[in-house]
This record gives sequence, C-alpha cells and structure tokens, in this order.
Amino acid sequence: MDFFIRKRFIFSLGIIFLVILIVSFFAIDTLRLQKYDSVRINLSGRQRMLSQKMTKEILLYNFGGVSKDAVLSTVKVFDTTLIALKDGGDAPLDLSMTEFEAIPEMENKETKDQLEKVMSSWSTFKQKIESVLENNDSSSMNYIIDNNTKLLNEVDAAVAMMQHNAEEKITRLYWIVALGILVSVLILIVAITKETQRKYVEQIEQANIHLQEEAIQRKQAEEELKKHRDHLEELVGERTAELEKSNEQLRASETSLAHAQRIAHLGSWDWDIVNNTLHWSDEIYRIFGLEPQQFGATYEAFLNTVHPDDRAFVQKSVDEALYQNKPYSIEHRIVLPDGSVRVIQEQGDVTFDDSGEPIRMLGTVQDITERKKMEEQLIVTDRLASIGELSSGIAHELNNPLTGVIGFSELLLDRDLPDDIKEDLEVINREAKRTAGIVRNLLTFARKHDTEKRLVNINSIIEKVLELRAYEQKVSNIEVDTQFTSDLPEIMADGFQLQQVFINIIINAEHFMKEAHGRGTLTITTEQVGDIIRASFADDGPGIAEENLGHLFDPFFTTKEVGKGTGLGLSISYGIITDHGGRIRAESELGKGATFIIELPVSTTDNEGTTNENS
Repeated sequence: MDFFIRKRFIFSLGIIFLVILIVSFFAIDTLRLQKYDSVRINLSGRQRMLSQKMTKEILLYNFGGVSKDAVLSTVKVFDTTLIALKDGGDAPLDLSMTEFEAIPEMENKETKDQLEKVMSSWSTFKQKIESVLENNDSSSMNYIIDNNTKLLNEVDAAVAMMQHNAEEKITRLYWIVALGILVSVLILIVAITKETQRKYVEQIEQANIHLQEEAIQRKQAEEELKKHRDHLEELVGERTAELEKSNEQLRASETSLAHAQRIAHLGSWDWDIVNNTLHWSDEIYRIFGLEPQQFGATYEAFLNTVHPDDRAFVQKSVDEALYQNKPYSIEHRIVLPDGSVRVIQEQGDVTFDDSGEPIRMLGTVQDITERKKMEEQLIVTDRLASIGELSSGIAHELNNPLTGVIGFSELLLDRDLPDDIKEDLEVINREAKRTAGIVRNLLTFARKHDTEKRLVNINSIIEKVLELRAYEQKVSNIEVDTQFTSDLPEIMADGFQLQQVFINIIINAEHFMKEAHGRGTLTITTEQVGDIIRASFADDGPGIAEENLGHLFDPFFTTKEVGKGTGLGLSISYGIITDHGGRIRAESELGKGATFIIELPVSTTDNEGTTNENS
C-alpha cells in the first residue's frame, strides 16, 4: 500500500518537472523572439536611416556631390538589411554574428507575404537606383523620390506585423505558462492532498488499530475485572455470611448475657473517668427502675440514686479504689423513683494510664435485695429456732415442778381441810393446770416440724394461738372477740405454718392498739365464702396510711420503731399463704383501725393420707 502511494507521488512530481521543462522551452523561445524583435526593430530603424541616406546620396550624386561607389555602398547595406530582415543572410556590417544568428525564420504567412512585397518593391527601387547611377535617368530619380516613403512604410508594416506576431506568441506563452503553473499547482495540491489523505488514512488506520487494540485490552480488562468482581462478590458474600453468622452469634450471646443478667439481677457498667460518661447495661436500668432516655448516666447521677445514708460510704469506697488502689467491692442501698429501697452489691476494677492516673473503671451491679431478705429470714429463723430450743428447755424444766404442784394440790384437796384452804388449793391446782397447758402449747409451737400439709380446722389453730397470747393480751388490756363459724370445712394446710401467720398478725395488732391508746379490741371472724375459708382479724388501732398499704408485705418494710420489728413477719406470712394457694390482704383507713383478711381454698380430701391434726 505504501509503495503505490509513493509511486503516485513520484509520478506527480515527474509531471510537474515535465511542465517546468515545457514552460522553460517556451520561455527560451520567448527570449529568442524578444531578441529577434529587438533586432528587427533595430533593422527597421537602420533601414529608415539608410533609406534617407541613400535618397540623399542619390540626389547628391545627381548633382555631383557624391561618388557612385558611396551610393552603391549604401544600397548594399540597405539590401543586406532587408535580406536579414526577411530570412537572414549575410549579417549587416554593424551587427554581430551572434545577434544575426539569433534571428529565426518567420513562420507567419502574412508576415512573409509582407516581406515579399517589401522585397519586390525594393527590387524595383534598386533597379531605379541602378538606372540613375548608370544612365542618370531622371524618371528613375523621380520614382525614387516619390516611392522612398512608400518603401519605408511597407518595411514598417512588415516590422509591425512581425511585432504583432511576437506579441501573440508571447501572450500564448503567458497563458501556457499560467496554465502550466496552474496544472503544476493543482497536481501539487492533489499530490499533497493525496499524501495528506494517505497520512490521514494511515493515522485513521493506526488509530483504528490502536482503538481495536484498546477495545481488546478493555474487553480483556473488563473480563478480568468481572472475574475479580465475581470473586470479590463471592468473598463479600462469604464474609457477609460470616458476619451475619457472627452477628447472630453475638446477638445470641448478648441476648443470653442479658437474659442471664436479668435472671441473676446482675448488670455491668463502664465509667469513662476522663470524660465522665457512664455506660449501663439494660439490667442496671431495670435494677434502678430507670429508663435510658430519662437518665443521663454520669457518676453524679449515679450518686443521686444512692440512699442518702449510704452516699458518703460509696463516695469513700470509690475514692479509695481510684486513688489508693483498694479493691472496690461494696454493698449499699439505692432509692428507686417510686421511693422503694433496694440493696445492691457492686464490684469494680480501675484502669490507670502510664502516669498512674485513673482513666477507666469497669464493674458490675447485682440486686441482692432478695438475698438479703433470705439472709435476714435465716437469721430470724435461726433466732426463732434458738428461742424454740430455749423455750423447749424451759418448758421441760417447768413441767416437773408443775407436775408436782398439780399432784400435791390434788392430794391435799382429797384431805379434810377447811373450806378457805380448799378454795386456795383449788386456785393453785387450776392455775397450775392452766400453766401446764400453756407450757404444753409452747412445746408444740417451739418443737421442730417437717413441712407437711394435712386436713386441719382453721378455728382450732386460731384458738391455740389465742391461748399462747392470753397472758399478754390480759396485761395489755386487749379484748378478743371471736366470731367463728362452727361448721367450717377442713382445709389442706401445714398447721404449724398457719399458726406462725396468725401469731404474726395478732402480735402486730396487739402492738399498734397498745401503742395507740394502751388497750384495744381484736375481732376475729371465720366464715366460708363459696369454696374458700376466710379469716378476718380486725383491730381498733391507729390504722395504716394509704401510701403504706402497698408495701406492707415487702421484705424489711416496717412502720415500727427501730429495734421493735424486722419487717419480715408479714413478708413471711405472705409467702406461706401464697404457697397454700391462698391470698392475704389488708384494708384500713387512717384512724379507724386495720383489718387483715386471709383466704384459703377448701379441701375435703386428705391427699397425703394423713389424719386430722385435731383428732
């Protein structure tokens, strides 16, 4: 392809070179023609001068003023000039051989005819001159004089025709040169255009090849990119699946942790000491009875939830952990928004920077309220057990002398004694027997019993409790009004546990009536309502404030003075009645006494296969 393009370009240059040669040839011919015209014009001027000289010399010859040879010499020169003007010949005496040889033969027919006419006129003119010179012919002389101007005009006409012919030739030459130049320019433009087009085509082809290569490379890159993208998507999918699995496991772990914290009432906290920001787990918010949106967790906000009596202790413990590197493991109380008090246990660990300054503290919070209640209950139970053992020992010790008192008093009563002495002995015997009954009931109450439910009569259990409290009620001016329904059905219960419930309620009633007005009346009513047995204990004490009614059965809640109550009696009673499938509640108006109501389900079958406690 490149070979043919270069060949066409070389051919174009060859044509241009040929045109230049042709134009050069015509240019040389034009120069020769210009030279010829110059010679012709010179000859024409010389002929006019020679003609005048020749005419003058003939006239002078006629008068004898010029020799014949001088006239012949002038005629010869004029003749030579005409011959040179027509078609060349011997060069004139005053023309160089180079100038004479430069005169070309004329090819124009009109110019030749004019020159022939000039030569014919000259031939006649020359004959007249010879006649004048040879014969001194006057008529020939007159002819010469008359036709000298005519001859010169014919010569001028021939010269003018030759000059016009040269101008036409020059004009044609100019057109040829212009056309040659135009053709050369066009050829050159075409050649340049073709070359430019060729280069442009080559560039386009190279660009196309480059584009094709780029397209192939792009396609390969796209395929490679697609492979990488597919691989990346596969990796992302696998990673996403792993992350989802990890997130599910994390969520499951968080859920399990939150569930475990909720079950254990254990929460975790993270205190950024530098920025004073405190992060609590959900369980801590539940323990403190707060909502995350309603609580700005800071150290100061935490301190505000601590019971006022414990706040200084907590601050001291935190400071010792931060600045004395002491262990942080404390128990303290907190006050919930509803006013209730909980007991929590805190443990924490402090992180220090390189300079020894505390920057972070991590820890846990556990609600140990129930545990504390159980501990207090165990303490009370243990104390009661000790008291029971002591009471049992005292009862056994009293039984022996009481037995002697009763026995000897009965022996004395059988004797013949005065009436006043017998009456005293009867009092002694009766009171000794009553004392023995009290001791026997005390032994029954203090004796350890296995938890065992059997059919019992609720009236009998209440009567035994009243027997135990008879002396205290008498000395405290407490009257008891019993309104028992006699035909109550038996219930399935642990009689000793119910005895403990009734003792707690009766003792509380006695306490508040005695505190209010040093006396009181306790009304105890039993009745059957549908399939439940209801026992009501109504006192005429000071009553219970409305805000305290909802907390009566909370552990450690008490309205008694310090040292006169643990706040566990009603809480334990609530647990016992609930365990028996029953309900216990209190009704009261401040200043109008209080009524405690116990409801237990009726049972007519002894599922344990045991006997009635009262049988």
